[in-house]
Amino acid sequence: NKHIAIFGSTGSGKANAPEKQH
Repeated sequence: NKHIAIFGSTGSGKANAPEKQH
């Protein structure tokens, strides 16, 4: 759930960075 929330909050490009950290 948190992963999806971040994706929508940051967007499509920025989500790339947090996704790697996760």
